[in-house]
Amino acid sequence: MGSGCSEENSVVEEINDRNVELSISVKTFKNIQLIRLDPVFEKQDDFKIESLRVDYGGSKILKLTSKELRKYVTTVHNVVIAQKNMKLTNIDNDPIINFSSKFVSDINQKAKYGKIKKDRRVYNCFINSAIETSNNKNRKFTSMDMFPTTLAVLGVDIDGDRLGLGTNLYADKETLAEKYGYEYIEQELSKNSKFYNKDILGE
Repeated sequence: MGSGCSEENSVVEEINDRNVELSISVKTFKNIQLIRLDPVFEKQDDFKIESLRVDYGGSKILKLTSKELRKYVTTVHNVVIAQKNMKLTNIDNDPIINFSSKFVSDINQKAKYGKIKKDRRVYNCFINSAIETSNNKNRKFTSMDMFPTTLAVLGVDIDGDRLGLGTNLYADKETLAEKYGYEYIEQELSKNSKFYNKDILGE
């Protein structure tokens, strides 16, 4: 069961609709994907949300996205707790990725001189996880780590807490990003092999 929501404030409504369907039968495995597809750009001066009765333009869109994300997570949390055998594996959000380099540069410049606090990260959230950890804030990781982490959240026992290049974030182990840094990982992953491309991939 999948759903792509084109507007910010329709995601929460979609969750409530799916909750009704889930309450009918919780014995059957259900995979529900709710995707917020509405792009957020800095020059959306005419961006309007009826429920908030306010027009958002420029950097104010970030405030709107954060507010809607909080409502989204709260609603999902209530649904997951109500359906005890449900597990929400991941929510991620980075509203600033669509903003221009100048906008991001201005933020970095203000942070440099202490005018604002800057700690931009993708927001990730696991609800009703099968395991717990105290090392769960501001980790350095990549999308590769989400594979073993998602399985661990669902209750899968992973020998060594690593799968491929990914590390289970619930384990007491450093990710590759924490051990080597993002720059080194990018350099290694960007390496090219003519032998591999020709004799294995057949390119």
